[in-house]
Amino acid sequence: MSTIPSADAIEAAEAFDDILRSRMPELRPEAFEKSYDDFWAALENDGWLAIARELPRERPEQSLVLDLTAFAEVWGRHLLPLPFVEKIAEDLADLDGIDGVPYPVAASGAMIVTRGADSDDDFAPSLVLADPADSGGRSTYAHMHALWAAEAVGCAAAALELAVDYAKVREAYGRPIGSFQALQHLLANDLAHVEAGRSGVAACALGATGTREIALDVVDRAITVVTDAIQAHGGIGFTWELGLHLYLRHVLALRTVVAHTSPDDGAP
Repeated sequence: MSTIPSADAIEAAEAFDDILRSRMPELRPEAFEKSYDDFWAALENDGWLAIARELPRERPEQSLVLDLTAFAEVWGRHLLPLPFVEKIAEDLADLDGIDGVPYPVAASGAMIVTRGADSDDDFAPSLVLADPADSGGRSTYAHMHALWAAEAVGCAAAALELAVDYAKVREAYGRPIGSFQALQHLLANDLAHVEAGRSGVAACALGATGTREIALDVVDRAITVVTDAIQAHGGIGFTWELGLHLYLRHVLALRTVVAHTSPDDGAP
């Protein structure tokens, strides 16, 4: 079984990334005050919300869940306040014959919810609570652990790229700060965290035992990377205007959600 997404999934995820980059404003806190209804409708019209159903499901040596983590990672890079990852999980659950999917509900974490019988609203499904034991909670949570971990990796990778770019142009004592060994080692360690996080995502997607603990490790690594990225920017890294705090808020929220999911994730 391959431990990386398929070539088709990677190519499609890169196209998805290009679309998000072209349509999204530069990362700023005020961007989150806008309505994203039109943007969500455009994603639906372009077929991106149905990507779980469009990718081939039965393929030797390849996991559909692992392929979908490539899209979750791209989504994490852009911090869009829309339930794209949960929509992927909902379609995965439906393909598995499970009527229910974990959505982040309240600050205490995630619960299994099902679409109401009379609801046809893809953006805001009615939150009818269901017992995870009756709704396929084990495999569904395992899928969500993989997707949420991938989203955290996307946040970390984007924050690290911003830190590296800044280190190349910001000068101190007449030279770029990226030339100082202390910062080089810090950012090199962060790259190792990102790559280790991708390995953790693959382990979750391929059904390893203890997916919640693996996902928590991935998210903790992402928190470290984002925190280091803020530090690498110096004083400006802590400002509201720069927007790096949005990545930190997101990965901290992901940790809360993952930590409150069921530990019974399909382990024998």
